[in-house]
Amino acid sequence: MIEKLRMQEVSEIIFSVPKGANIKGLNYQAGEAVMVINNPNTSQLSFLGSTQTASDGKGLLGFSNITNTIDFQINEGSILFALWSYLQGSVQKDYEMFVKKASYETAQNRYIALVGEPRGMYVYETNEDGSKTMIPSDEYEVIYDTVTETYFVKLASDRDGDSFFLSYNYGVETESTSFIKQIQNNIICDMDIYINAVDLSTEDKKVVYIHCDKVQLDMDLAISLNSSNKASFTPIRVLSIADGNEFNKNIATISVL
Repeated sequence: MIEKLRMQEVSEIIFSVPKGANIKGLNYQAGEAVMVINNPNTSQLSFLGSTQTASDGKGLLGFSNITNTIDFQINEGSILFALWSYLQGSVQKDYEMFVKKASYETAQNRYIALVGEPRGMYVYETNEDGSKTMIPSDEYEVIYDTVTETYFVKLASDRDGDSFFLSYNYGVETESTSFIKQIQNNIICDMDIYINAVDLSTEDKKVVYIHCDKVQLDMDLAISLNSSNKASFTPIRVLSIADGNEFNKNIATISVL
């Protein structure tokens, strides 16, 4: 039946927890979906094999192919970034961190307002030729105004209207922070794919369903900025894990619904 179908698009991909698996740091139960991708913008599904050869002293005896990889290329933006950041490291919610602030500011009398509580403060005076001269730390101090709840640089003398360049770190609360590691995490899932198709002879709509009992996920991330020709891209590579004790194990089932 499948040879009579024209594949159109992937409608849904579901990754679930397989039996006997434990995803680090998460309390998912076997069979529970950990990620669902609906209507990815672009996708390509490939079943790839490797060739195994047998030979003796007289030459080639024969060869066989072993299908071991199901390769995806799916572009779905922020949903796949969540998976990529999990595979590459860890994510923390409501994380406090220090970020760099560097800006030109104008003094009001002797005061320059700051963003947050500063760490590692450097103050430079900007000269007419565009160069900068560092001001010694004993010629200013950082103070906190309890009324406005704002930190200020207080200069030693009145420098109203003068321009300064400030560089410092200050603490912020982030919604989420991804810690990208050198070595990826290992995540094993069940995989279910639904593909919309059309019968070439009758024009009836069909659904092709692909299931894999165990797959391991791997992916890269390419973020394209200020480019109308390229989109941010996160290709998923899915390596099938053969399940069972028999010699020629099943790695996937393909059904027409």
